[in-house]
Amino acid sequence: MVDDPLHHPKLRPLDIRRVDQGGQQLLSLNDPLRLTDQAMLINHRQASVLALCDGTRDLPTLIADLSARNGIHVLLPEMEDLVDTLDENLLLEGPRFQEACQRALVAYRQAPYRKPAMADAVYPADAADLHRALDEFCAQAPPPDISTTSVSRPGEIVGLLTPHIDYARGHEVYAGVWQQAIPSLSDYDLIVVLGTDHAGGPGKLTLTRQHYATPWGTLPTDLEVVEALIRGQGAEAALAEELHHVREHSIELALVWLHYAMQRGADSPLSESALPPVVPILCGHMGHFIRGEGTPETDRSFGMLLDTLRFTMESRRTLVVASGDLAHVGPAFGDAAPLGAQQRAQLKSDDDASLEAIRFGDAPAFFQGLKEDEDRRRVCGITPIYLAMQLLGNNVSGTVTDYAQCPADIDGGSLVSIAGAVWRKN
Repeated sequence: MVDDPLHHPKLRPLDIRRVDQGGQQLLSLNDPLRLTDQAMLINHRQASVLALCDGTRDLPTLIADLSARNGIHVLLPEMEDLVDTLDENLLLEGPRFQEACQRALVAYRQAPYRKPAMADAVYPADAADLHRALDEFCAQAPPPDISTTSVSRPGEIVGLLTPHIDYARGHEVYAGVWQQAIPSLSDYDLIVVLGTDHAGGPGKLTLTRQHYATPWGTLPTDLEVVEALIRGQGAEAALAEELHHVREHSIELALVWLHYAMQRGADSPLSESALPPVVPILCGHMGHFIRGEGTPETDRSFGMLLDTLRFTMESRRTLVVASGDLAHVGPAFGDAAPLGAQQRAQLKSDDDASLEAIRFGDAPAFFQGLKEDEDRRRVCGITPIYLAMQLLGNNVSGTVTDYAQCPADIDGGSLVSIAGAVWRKN
């Protein structure tokens, strides 16, 4: 029999994917925190159970509702076995999951730095191999078109929009935007990186005191700024989802390009002490604002973060980096039908409307456009892009360096759209 808290099983937010196994359509349940790398496969019958595991039903009620709603009849021992298996795989809220989180968090905080999670998966773990790979990507991308004169003149770069899709699909967009920044990276005192937290709660802004490592070394986190942000948010809120930093790729993939670009722009090899400190901030989704549950302009957490960073930026030359992709559309993301040529063209038109707001640095217009269509494109970078533009203020203008629609399934009927952009002072 399951432990008492699991009498009302509640499914955690999971990474759920469709898989075909021997002609049978199954769902693969994956832990986005990677507390376990073991995926659990379930069939349609079991998926119907999971859809009701919201913490409001005990097991007998689950069985009754499953029969009434879906015509599926399950005996109590079978339900107990399924719930026990879900719990063993850390897929349910409960003591076992919380204990695993605490162990992982202690290990993360005690480590000398945040280890690269995507090395050898998205990019080479060997520093020399990685440098050669990014060199090749840059050789394929258009050269930067900005002057190499001092960034103290009008037009200095103050912000970047970079993708966080894997390099294999997004390398041209990555290379196009990061090459723009190479001439001026040595002039910054601080790098603020706002990255999508794919597992983050609504409106969550998650800090960490850990330094981020790349294959070339460690990028120091500015602990003074981080502590100020933690005080503003309150430690409980600011660090509640700190464990997400361990596996979330959005900040990591941006910082690898940042580290590479700083090396490319340096006259001599950079020591870690010569690197500008970073402030890594993971940003949860804005679905509640899209639905009209409050507004981002009046959100207390957003306001505290922006005020603290603006105060810091008054005395330090800062580069603000938003790591966010655009649309996620097609059957891979829950849409009924694959995208054809007409739908791709419509997606480009819809994305162009968002990119127009980005060109003007207009955060309210960017958000409002997505709210009006109820974010049907599932723009996962909405929060970091919005916050970056609010942080930079009205006296900026943007240039979109590139745009791409990347396949997200084997048939190419699902797409992730991405873009790069540079914001400069007017």
